[in-house]
Amino acid sequence: MPGVWHRLTRDRVLLLFALPGAALIVAFHYVPLLGNVIAFKDYQPFLGIGSSDWSGWSNFEVIFNGDPAFLRALQNTLILTSLQSVFVFPAPILLALLLNSLFSERIKRIAQSILYLPHFMSWVIVVALFQQMLGGSGLLNNYLRSHDLATLNIIGNSELFHVLLTSQIIWKDTGWATILFWPRCPRSTRSCTRRPVWTAPAGCGSSGTSPCLVCAASSSCCSFCAWATR
Repeated sequence: MPGVWHRLTRDRVLLLFALPGAALIVAFHYVPLLGNVIAFKDYQPFLGIGSSDWSGWSNFEVIFNGDPAFLRALQNTLILTSLQSVFVFPAPILLALLLNSLFSERIKRIAQSILYLPHFMSWVIVVALFQQMLGGSGLLNNYLRSHDLATLNIIGNSELFHVLLTSQIIWKDTGWATILFWPRCPRSTRSCTRRPVWTAPAGCGSSGTSPCLVCAASSSCCSFCAWATR
């Protein structure tokens, strides 16, 4: 077998091509990790990381002493994670199945293109759009004022923060996430009516493993279509 030096000499051109990419990865992914040392320092921006005093574990005391701000942040994190697991995760699966039920390929492509657009908007634009629609001087409240109705405080209501953020995530990313599930859906619900028994893709559920969630959802869709068209 050729030695390491021989292989380095043989593949020197390929290694030279890979060198800029490796340098970028090291510079922007690994070197910044050294900055995590500020977690153990009393970091002062005007002094820099090297000149700031060491503080040991004092920055982590808020985790164990029941600091209200930390507990509130932890509570919000758990609530948002739970809401996203329940509502955000299945949304693209349901949307992919809904789009797949359309018989017109042209309508499918148009709807798919429109649903992709919010993903390419920055969060600043998304928040601004919701502010313009639901804010104090937004479209909804202006309509209510014009009809002498009481206005709604939606954006500024802290109790609606979790619901509002979850709805923004669904609106922004659900359409784009259908890319992951669209290819796994049956070609058309018409094929379901001709063939009620749905066959999972090769490898799904093999070797004693359970079928994936997308396959199970597609199977349920086909079974429902076959039943509804009897």
